Amino acid sequence: MQRSHFVCEGRSGTGLELMRVLVTGASGFVGQWVVKGLIRRGHSVIAVGRRNVPVDADASGPIQWRSCNLLDQADVESLVASEQAAGLIHCAWDTTPGAYWTSSENLKWVAGSLHLLEAFVRCGGRRVVIAGTSAEYDWSGDETLHEDTSAVVPGTLYGTAKNSLHHILQQWTPTNDLSLAWGRIFCPYGPGENAARLVPRLIQALSSGEPLPFDSGSLIRDFLCVKDVGDAFAEVFDSGFEGTVNVASGCELSIGELVRMISRCVGNERVDFGTLPDPIDQPHRIVADTTRLNRVVGWTPSRSNEARILETCQSIQHPAQGVMPDRPHHH
Repeated sequence: MQRSHFVCEGRSGTGLELMRVLVTGASGFVGQWVVKGLIRRGHSVIAVGRRNVPVDADASGPIQWRSCNLLDQADVESLVASEQAAGLIHCAWDTTPGAYWTSSENLKWVAGSLHLLEAFVRCGGRRVVIAGTSAEYDWSGDETLHEDTSAVVPGTLYGTAKNSLHHILQQWTPTNDLSLAWGRIFCPYGPGENAARLVPRLIQALSSGEPLPFDSGSLIRDFLCVKDVGDAFAEVFDSGFEGTVNVASGCELSIGELVRMISRCVGNERVDFGTLPDPIDQPHRIVADTTRLNRVVGWTPSRSNEARILETCQSIQHPAQGVMPDRPHHH
C-alpha cells in the first residue's frame, strides 16, 4: 500500500496530474457516479458503455461517450488505441439481480477484464482503479472486515471471479509499471438502482400505504449510497493510493433499522416485524473497517445514510422533482 509515483507538483488538492480517464460501465448504477466524481476533480472522462451514446451528450465537454462491447477483443483494442487514456476505472461487470452470484458470465468478465488491462498498458495506460466486492471476504463470521487481516475466502462464483482477477493483477501490474487500486464495494443503494433490489422494493411496498409483513430484520449490513460510492472511487483514483481499500460507510445498520428509516421517509410505519421467517443461509453481519478509506485515501461520506435514504425515497417516489444536489466534498 503506497502513494502513486506519478504526481505533479503544480496540481492543487491531492497532487495527481489531471488525466484522460476511461470509465467502463459509465452508464451503470455505480459508473455514472464515478464519472461525476472525476469531472468534479478536473479530469476528462471517456465514458464507456454497451448502450448508445446519451442523446444529450456534449461532444465538446469533459465527458466523451463511447459505445463498446468489452467482451469483444477487437472492439476493446480499437477503443483503447483510439482514446490513448492514461487512467482507467473499471466498473463494468455482469450484475443481473438474482443471477450474477452464480452466472458463468463471471468467467467471461475475468477474461475480458484481463484483455482490457493488457490493451490499456500497451497503449500507455498508467493508473487503474477496479471495482471489487465485499463478497471476496469470508462472510461466515461476524467480525468487522479489514483489507489486510480478514480472510479472503469467497463463497460465490461472483466473489471468486473478482478475487481471482485481483490476485492476477497483483502479480502482473508491478512488472508493467501500472499503478493499481482495488476498491471492495459493500452494500450500495440509491438513485438508478434496479427495482428488484432491496431498497427500491421496500420503498415501493411501503409507498402503497399497506402494512408490510417482514422478518425480524436482525441481519446487519454496511450500506453506502451509490453517489458516495462513485465519489469515493474518484477520490481513490485521484489520491494515487495503491492497494486494496474497502468502499463502505464503516457503520453497521440492521435491515430492520433500514426498513424503519424508509417507513418514516414514505410516511407508512405499518411494518409487521417477525411475521415472515428470517432468510436462511444469509450472513448475519457484513461490515467494513474503513480506516484506510478515511485516513489514508482521505475520504468520508458527505451525508449520513439517513439523509441519503430520504433522497433515495424522494427520487423513486417523485422522479420528476429530482433530489437535492450534492455539495462539494471537503476533506
